[in-house]
Amino acid sequence: MTGTPATPDGDAPLADRAYRAAAAAYLAAPHGWQAGVHAALAEVLDLLAREEEETVRCSVLATPTLAGMTERNRLVERFAGLLGPRTEATDVARPDILAEAVGESVLELIGSYVAERRVGELPDALPTATLLALTPFVGSDAAEELAGSASDQRR
Repeated sequence: MTGTPATPDGDAPLADRAYRAAAAAYLAAPHGWQAGVHAALAEVLDLLAREEEETVRCSVLATPTLAGMTERNRLVERFAGLLGPRTEATDVARPDILAEAVGESVLELIGSYVAERRVGELPDALPTATLLALTPFVGSDAAEELAGSASDQRR
């Protein structure tokens, strides 16, 4: 998903709308940065599922060309920024590349749903996305606990 094309009604590109929704959810989350990451992921997955046609179109445009890779890197760096600032609370220093790797893994998860023609089911990927995003920072037990609560809330 590069988000380059705008919707027919003139809205901002999908990636920009997704980032704004994610950032707002992240900042509004009441229970710490882990909940913020979870809320941001939920917003992005819900938006992409609602905008199924545009999500597919943006994913198709994210081909391995120089322009496509540049846009993908820009997108990952923006979303990785939501992980970086709040990692100060951990007792282990984390390199920036870790947040970018998390962004890439979530983007690949989304891409797999697109490839399988399951874009409408993206909200169901929230527990997996939460695990991917949080495990490197808080460990698997804490990430699984939040991912499990995410799964329970979706039922």
